[in-house]
Amino acid sequence: TVTRDGSIHIELKKPVKNIQLLNSSGALVFQKNMQGLSGTIPVMLPLLPKGLYVMKVNGNDFIVKEKIIIN
Repeated sequence: TVTRDGSIHIELKKPVKNIQLLNSSGALVFQKNMQGLSGTIPVMLPLLPKGLYVMKVNGNDFIVKEKIIIN
């Protein structure tokens, strides 16, 4: 996924507890409580340097990781 405008749309098929954004060093740079939401959710990201990040989606019984490039 590539974002240029500081926002992403996440498609959640199951309820999610939170999402986390990790930089290339593995440091947590953003976290959002999703309160069990599902469906297509727009998420505004903070102003971050350009680069490769990992979005970690945490549910009750699953964790999904997706690479994100911020341009």
